[in-house]
Amino acid sequence: MRRERDPQGQHRTQLASLENTLCAATARLADVAGADRGRTTLDAYDFYREIDRQTTLIRRIWRWFADKYDQRDHPSRAGVLRAADEVVWAVHAEVHRAAGADPPPPAPLPYLEEVDAPEAVPRDEPSTELRPDGFDDVLRSVLARLPVPVVGLPPLGPAGPGALVLLGHEVGHHLLYDLRPGRRVLAELGEAVRVAAGDREPARWRAWSQEVFADLVGLVALGTPLITSLLRYEMGTEDHLFDRGRGRYPAPAVRLALLAEMSRRLGLPAHPTLEESDPSGWAAPRDDGREARRTAVRDDMAQVPAIVSALLDFRPDGDGTLPELLDFDVQAHERDGRIATKARHLLSGSLFADSGLAEVRELASAGALAWQRLLDRPDVGQGELDAFTETLCGRLVAAREPGTRAAGNVAQTDADAGLMDLLTAPVAR
Repeated sequence: MRRERDPQGQHRTQLASLENTLCAATARLADVAGADRGRTTLDAYDFYREIDRQTTLIRRIWRWFADKYDQRDHPSRAGVLRAADEVVWAVHAEVHRAAGADPPPPAPLPYLEEVDAPEAVPRDEPSTELRPDGFDDVLRSVLARLPVPVVGLPPLGPAGPGALVLLGHEVGHHLLYDLRPGRRVLAELGEAVRVAAGDREPARWRAWSQEVFADLVGLVALGTPLITSLLRYEMGTEDHLFDRGRGRYPAPAVRLALLAEMSRRLGLPAHPTLEESDPSGWAAPRDDGREARRTAVRDDMAQVPAIVSALLDFRPDGDGTLPELLDFDVQAHERDGRIATKARHLLSGSLFADSGLAEVRELASAGALAWQRLLDRPDVGQGELDAFTETLCGRLVAAREPGTRAAGNVAQTDADAGLMDLLTAPVAR
């Protein structure tokens, strides 16, 4: 069984809640279906069609989550996903504990998906696979009660293990959703950023607030390797850099300017790419017929200092700032600091004896740095790259925090009566 393959209890709470609740809901549907209700033949068609629809929904929810857990049994995926589990936990647990939740709630579940970039999937905004008849309020309520937030992770591909640092950004999204009840953090963040923007497109900045907050989480947790991993999505020609029509994301030039300013304010070393080509100068006036778009981007960039100040002052739990909640240590990120030293050790094959949340975060950052140095070698082969990825993933798992991660409240693993009612409501009346 899945629980027997999870000796650390990493997924025990989520699995127990899913199993107990969904099995109890199925049993209730079976009892209802077997009861003699004296229905007419036509009424029976309607009744059992509804039973089938509810049973299918339960099976669909179970299978959707089961597929993601089962990826950990596949030899080609297990190492990466176990490493991803550790990176996610190292960010998630640090913040929740600092905010007063000990043990922390269940962490987001990373899984491999055919996506271009990692993506957080809020529990009440699920994949289309879980929307059999259109996304309705009942299904939203069901999923919001399941204690299994997830993060889709693309196959590592050319980005290699450096892509693992992007998980810090995705955990940042789930902190917005789950750190306090009722998505209060999300609402308060949006308002703080809107106020910081003043009368210069406050609605647009509010819409961008989730992504820039998640960027700050990733940067505080894992340092400038986050920027390296984001460059493949954000660097490009002017048509791409000045694209302001990206919904929740600011134009790439503005996003990179925000990251550069966040780094500066945190005391992190300047990222070489952003240091060589200063984002603030990309939108300088030119007489080439594109000035209107440049003017809009320049206006956005003028807001960057105020927005970054609002983000660094923001207290997601009502008490600590993100650097405080993540126990940020700028010395670890210095050019010759602990992370740079670990990167050299990874490349030389040195062993590591430390463990814990900070160690996992630093190792993930060091792995991203070392990967870039490997790619800079003209003679590096695919075999060496694959061996490094395997080694780093093993080191991340070995550095895991000792102990089990199951929630301390046993009641959390009982069947959720309210959720059972939602899953069986149309027929169990």
